[in-house]
Amino acid sequence: MRKKYLLLAFSAIMLLMASCDKPAPAPIKVAGVSLNQTSVKLVEGDQVTLIATVTPSDAANKNVSWTSSDNSIATVDNGKVTAVKVGTATITVITEDGNKTASCTVTVTARTYPVESVTLDKDAVELTEGADITLTATVNPSNATNKNISWTSSDNAIATVENGKVTAVKAGTATITVKTEDGNKTATCAVTVNKKKVDTVEDDGSLNYGPGGGAGDNIDENKDIYDGGSF
Repeated sequence: MRKKYLLLAFSAIMLLMASCDKPAPAPIKVAGVSLNQTSVKLVEGDQVTLIATVTPSDAANKNVSWTSSDNSIATVDNGKVTAVKVGTATITVITEDGNKTASCTVTVTARTYPVESVTLDKDAVELTEGADITLTATVNPSNATNKNISWTSSDNAIATVENGKVTAVKAGTATITVKTEDGNKTATCAVTVNKKKVDTVEDDGSLNYGPGGGAGDNIDENKDIYDGGSF
């Protein structure tokens, strides 16, 4: 029995010595890295998260770092990309083991702000024939991307409009409309045109004598009234 125990102890010692002599396995090196997207389009202010996959899956060191070719256009933090301004930038991931890389092209476009409404500084005006007034249009919000507008008159025979300048043509009523190019938002102003008054002067029969005592014409230069004098 004692001999048997000695034999078992000897075998255990031999196995232990054999395991100590066996070299530890070498750590598995990184073979490559890839990204879930190779190109993305973002609007200013938007974000997207890129996912890096290191191969092989059992690589010992999967640490990676991120860089942007132009931080003024797009920044990156642990794979989270933020669009800063219009342009193109390249986001690169690099492995700590082996310096393996993968990249994604980020194209940033401008953010647009739609028009919500348009208003006029006046909603009704009265003009005399020949007079004019300039209406002011305000497009909302103030940071709307496309603030282009157009003007129309419901009756150009009564009142015309050009770039907000309204000119009264003849007595009557017309509606001036401003419309936005973005969204077709509108605002209106009612225009009432009154007939122009003409000054009149009664002839009192007096004569206007010209040089040398000759009878002349009665002329009121201020009122453009002509009265031919006669004996």
